[in-house]
Amino acid sequence: LSPDGRLLALGIKTGVAVIDVESKKEACRLTACFDPSHTGFHAGFSPGGRYVAAGLHEGGRAGGIVVVWDLETGRRAVLPTAAVTGL
Repeated sequence: LSPDGRLLALGIKTGVAVIDVESKKEACRLTACFDPSHTGFHAGFSPGGRYVAAGLHEGGRAGGIVVVWDLETGRRAVLPTAAVTGL
């Protein structure tokens, strides 16, 4: 749930569906190419609500992948390493 309670991020097979809580309609779909072996999908908003991150665990292996999108552009975010701790 976004910090302001207006949006809900749902993990789907192709990325994240962002749902408008009030209208119950999809506000946008953030896509990524995820390997079917990824399991344990989690999605969440940054404290400021600008970014959505999706994390996946690679089935049976240590490690995983995290993808971050900028909701203002709808594109994957390219963040400097120092910014990652401030999401």
